[in-house]
Amino acid sequence: MVTTIANPAVSTVNPREKALEDFRKKIMEHKEIEARLKQMREDLRSLTKEYDKSENDLKALQSVGQ
Repeated sequence: MVTTIANPAVSTVNPREKALEDFRKKIMEHKEIEARLKQMREDLRSLTKEYDKSENDLKALQSVGQ
């Protein structure tokens, strides 16, 4: 009678490798979110600059009208 015992380490994913894979995924996700945040900050900076310019233009028009 021949019995085979399945090695649990072979049938399942190594926990260390799974943890490393999950870590790599989180790092990539973090980099993507960081890039989106950087782009949003640049957009905010340009919108703020545009808003300040329009405010100054309005002030100039109001002072000329007085």
